[in-house]
Amino acid sequence: MPEIARRLAIPTDLARVFAELSTQVGLEGWLASKVEGEPRLGVRLKFSLGALLLDVVVAEMEAPRATTWRCVGGPDDWIGTDIVFRLSQEAGGVHMDFRHRRWREENSVFREAEREWEAALERLRDRLA
Repeated sequence: MPEIARRLAIPTDLARVFAELSTQVGLEGWLASKVEGEPRLGVRLKFSLGALLLDVVVAEMEAPRATTWRCVGGPDDWIGTDIVFRLSQEAGGVHMDFRHRRWREENSVFREAEREWEAALERLRDRLA
């Protein structure tokens, strides 16, 4: 199955990066214009990403090192995919291993998501730099 994968270095500490992934204020600062729901294990979140409306369930949360969201609402191609963030503290900052997994096919929706994730992760890095 195709997946979107990125690894990036962010010159800050784990707590700051994890806060951006696990709080409504953090997520609204780099990912979504609006987030409904509190990012906690088992909670359903609603993201407004421009014209894209996306529902995810927080399937995993291991503060401050990992979180996984399962897409349960939105475009058909997104439903059933997993968005995974893994963090590790290393010399010079935090390394993030990002994956958007379980796509059924590599099509135009996949390629658009790949571009959007690239831009979003850059916003996250810039916000924390």
